[in-house]
Amino acid sequence: MSYNFRTDNDIEKISKTFDDGMTYEIPCVLDDSGNVDEAKSKIKIDAQHEYDNFTDLEKTTKFTKLLDNTTTETI
Repeated sequence: MSYNFRTDNDIEKISKTFDDGMTYEIPCVLDDSGNVDEAKSKIKIDAQHEYDNFTDLEKTTKFTKLLDNTTTETI
């Protein structure tokens, strides 16, 4: 299925209809410059769909990678 990007009240959103008929729409992931990071937004919406379809047991024993791990500078 395809990913769709749109702006709603100045909020960038991504949506996707999955093979099981479920449609999700979530806010996009932004990069350091405040621009939409399409790759990470796609990972996040796919991970959310996967997590929502876990059984209760899977939700307590599995984890879903929502985003890449990044190194941050010292605060």
